[in-house]
Amino acid sequence: MSIADHSYKGFGNTRKTGNLTLFISVQPMEPSAPVKNFISDTAHLKHPETAEEYAEQNSEITVLGVGNDRLVILDRYKDIAVKISYNPQSPANTKEHHIYSSAPQCLKNDLLPIISKGTDCHYLVVPYIPDITTGLKRFDGPRAKKIYDHIQQHGFDIYEIETTRYNGSIIAIDYGT
Repeated sequence: MSIADHSYKGFGNTRKTGNLTLFISVQPMEPSAPVKNFISDTAHLKHPETAEEYAEQNSEITVLGVGNDRLVILDRYKDIAVKISYNPQSPANTKEHHIYSSAPQCLKNDLLPIISKGTDCHYLVVPYIPDITTGLKRFDGPRAKKIYDHIQQHGFDIYEIETTRYNGSIIAIDYGT
């Protein structure tokens, strides 16, 4: 079997395919100028719903999802997603970044990679997954309970988890508060 048969496209995770282990390094990536402007222009807002209304008036912003504390948008210039936190009392981005940056490699394999973050984790840059099949429920997606237990076993206390398929694996795309 050739190396091409084991190819893996992704950000910052190790994948074991047969007897071959591949490591794909994370290249830090900042959001595009229009997305950075949106983040800056909406930084004073306290609710993601208000930011969503602002986004609807901006032709360069595509909203992928709205949660209790975050707005997730597509940076179509760089084909990445950006999770923006709008509730300073809820550390969703901070907790998610802490888990990902502190996790051993075996756990990172179950997590959506974080490519970069803004100051104080105001925003997180993650790979864009076009076919997300989960909603905004506490335990949603394939293997959610199993990945939740795996995260808990590594000493991270989380309240919710949402999972989906990414590059042939099932991973957590939202894990935290």
